[in-house]
Amino acid sequence: SSFPARMGVATEQLKSHYYVTRVIVAPEFRQQGLATLLVYSLFREGRILGRKTAVGLFSQTDAIPAVLTGALPFQGLAPLTFTGHQNHTFELRAMLADINYGMYRCWNRLREEPRLLVSDSLLADEVLRTVLRETERFYENPWFKRVAAHTLTRGQYVEFLANNYQFVRWTTRILARVASLAEDADLRNHYLQHLAGEVDHEEIIERDLKYLGADVEYICRHMSPCVDIGHFMGIQEGLVGLRGDPVNLLAVPIAIESLTAHLSGSFLQDLEACVRRWGYSDPSQAVQYLRSHIPIDGGDDGHWARTAKIMQRYIKSEPEAQRFLGIVRMVIVAIDRALQSYVEASDFM
Repeated sequence: SSFPARMGVATEQLKSHYYVTRVIVAPEFRQQGLATLLVYSLFREGRILGRKTAVGLFSQTDAIPAVLTGALPFQGLAPLTFTGHQNHTFELRAMLADINYGMYRCWNRLREEPRLLVSDSLLADEVLRTVLRETERFYENPWFKRVAAHTLTRGQYVEFLANNYQFVRWTTRILARVASLAEDADLRNHYLQHLAGEVDHEEIIERDLKYLGADVEYICRHMSPCVDIGHFMGIQEGLVGLRGDPVNLLAVPIAIESLTAHLSGSFLQDLEACVRRWGYSDPSQAVQYLRSHIPIDGGDDGHWARTAKIMQRYIKSEPEAQRFLGIVRMVIVAIDRALQSYVEASDFM
């Protein structure tokens, strides 16, 4: 927007900001609480984009968004003076609002009908839009670019498999534990069905590693995960072991399984081309783990679609959505950083 130039603020300072303009409800629809819903929806778009702070220019007589969201003046910026209708002079001041806090305040002030709209439609929709947007950005990771360019090395792929093994071997036990914690029958059955599709996947990774000549004994018995995979494991193990939270654990599969459910159709072909370049005659023997996950996680009845469907029954308030979205982003960030780490160091294998 023109905000940086008009206010004399460097664009780099505003990279986590979301610029908002005036919010107006037509006269015939006023006094229905719609301004609160509009501001909530406006901030929601910023949150989907991954922004933390909303910034806008408001006059003292047009400060509804600031009042609703608890916005405060942008310190150090002088107001802009304008001359409007009938030579009326007014000032616009830059205001800042924390997006999560602003949405929480709006949620608390929503009337019954708009609140039902948010809880029944907007919350789950925001989760899905956020996951799909972050998934698309995730595929820009240099690890995936190397696969597409057929320049991924054996060592970089072995490190990927080895670190995945560190959490995959715990998946069935985590799912069994969280199923036992779920008092809601539908949620418990969801986890049990998910569990059935994850049995022995760590053994598939072992076969891939063995075909590539990796030290399977070390990886499966003695290796510790890299820092970012350790962060991911801490998230899901904390949700189950400490918090006993089967609802928020849904954020883990809806994030991580989106990454395999939405892979391009050429991904496996490109990965096999990499394996072939390393001198292996049957590349399919090195990609069995990923080949098994793509159809299980994807499709209309895959793990991702089923998790997305059941999630909508349980995320019914703004505070619940904030916690759920926070876990989604933590999972994707952890996996994204792990993949980057696999290709950062020089590798001669």
